[in-house]
Amino acid sequence: MTNTNHHRILKFNARYLAVLASVIPKNDVRYYLNGFFTTPHESGIGAYLVATDGHHMVIIYDETAETNGDWICQVTPKLLATAKKKGTGTKSLYNGAGTVHFINNTVFVANKNASQMQLPAGVFEINGKTGEINENILHCEYSKPIEGKYPDFKRVIPEKADEDQIPLFNPTYLDFADSIKKQLGDPRVNAAKLYGNGPDKSLIVRFPMHPEILAIIMPMREDKSDKIKAIPDWLVRLNKEEKETEAA
Repeated sequence: MTNTNHHRILKFNARYLAVLASVIPKNDVRYYLNGFFTTPHESGIGAYLVATDGHHMVIIYDETAETNGDWICQVTPKLLATAKKKGTGTKSLYNGAGTVHFINNTVFVANKNASQMQLPAGVFEINGKTGEINENILHCEYSKPIEGKYPDFKRVIPEKADEDQIPLFNPTYLDFADSIKKQLGDPRVNAAKLYGNGPDKSLIVRFPMHPEILAIIMPMREDKSDKIKAIPDWLVRLNKEEKETEAA
């Protein structure tokens, strides 16, 4: 359950907002899914950032993040566009997004030059009007937390993963991994690894260059008509026929 009895505080790396937004559904009847979820990490260092549409899920551990509780946060097109700014030229420290801050009912994006930010003066939380944006603030807007109970994201993560057992899943969902790669904007991300734990179990997607990201693809229910071998029988027979031909 999101915390409505105290002020929200959340800060995290801006590069992760696009990854989260790529999974968040638009106008889902399950209103609590129309934002990303955050909760403190058990170690006391950093926080989890989670988004799901019921078919995909992405879980990010940002060890630099700070939060004071469990929150479901909204993402608007303008906020997302600002957070994706990489910055250009010698002014990249000032025009490139560094961190996203949700404070009370306000969210702002600080540039890479800002090492420690406070809520800028002139922001009115009651009616959503924004005041002056200083040189370290790229964008600021009114944003209330989404109230509701977010799904237990750890429940769908397999207790163990077997590389040799991949579940049945919708092939269009493979675009999910490619979307995460694109949203990270990191040229080093040229590979992803899949882990499974048998039929009807979630599929895990990991990125070797970004161990802080754990992505989940939900499985499809499998019946007898879906059974298929990894190595087809016809390939085995072909190999045997070739050997017999060569022996003759």
